[in-house]
Amino acid sequence: MNVTELITRVGELSHNSRELYKQYKIIKEQEDAVRAELTATLNESGLLSAKTDHYTASISKKQSVVVVDEKKAVDWIKSEGLDVDYYVGLKLTPFKTMALSRLKDTGEVIEGTQLTETDTLSIREAKKKPLANDIQS
Repeated sequence: MNVTELITRVGELSHNSRELYKQYKIIKEQEDAVRAELTATLNESGLLSAKTDHYTASISKKQSVVVVDEKKAVDWIKSEGLDVDYYVGLKLTPFKTMALSRLKDTGEVIEGTQLTETDTLSIREAKKKPLANDIQS
């Protein structure tokens, strides 16, 4: 291809990419809304899973720690003799991981933190059962 053809091709692909992304965003918003509705419906029904011929939906509970009072959390870190620089600021994830582990091991909720639980909905395609003719002896 020459330069003119390459420019045209890149322009066309870029345009198509933007259009597909717009469609993706619309579909993703619809999926998120239906996921929220399905999660609420399953919770209201007291179900943790349900299935159709083609899909299985299941809810799992995920626990996490939220820092609600950073000063109290930092004071706790200092009182335990831990490295404050390692557990605060941009490295908040190691602190949350440690706090959740501590809660599971000892039942202690660290000062300045709070335990939260969120529902995570997963959708899996149903496993296809082999036909009788497909089974090899």
